[in-house]
Amino acid sequence: MYIALQPELHLNWGGLKAIAASASNTWGLFVLVFMLGYGLVEVPRNCWHCTQRGYQLNRAYFKVSFPALEIIFSKVRFFGLFV
Repeated sequence: MYIALQPELHLNWGGLKAIAASASNTWGLFVLVFMLGYGLVEVPRNCWHCTQRGYQLNRAYFKVSFPALEIIFSKVRFFGLFV
C-alpha cells in the first residue's frame, strides 16, 4: 500500500496487479510459517496428552463442569420463578 501511494511513482494496471500479487503471497507465507510453527508444537503435544489417561480424565471433568453449572443455574432460576 505504501508503494502504491508514492506520488513520484506512476502505476498502471499491471503494476497494481504485481503489488497485489506480492502482498497476497507475503500474507500467505506469513500465515503458512505461523501455522507450521504452531503445528510443529501443538500436534506432538496433543499426541502426548492423548496417551495420558489422567490428563484426559481431568480435561473431561473440566469440560463437563461448565454445562453442569449452567444446568444448576437454570434450575435455580426456573424454581425461583415459582416461589
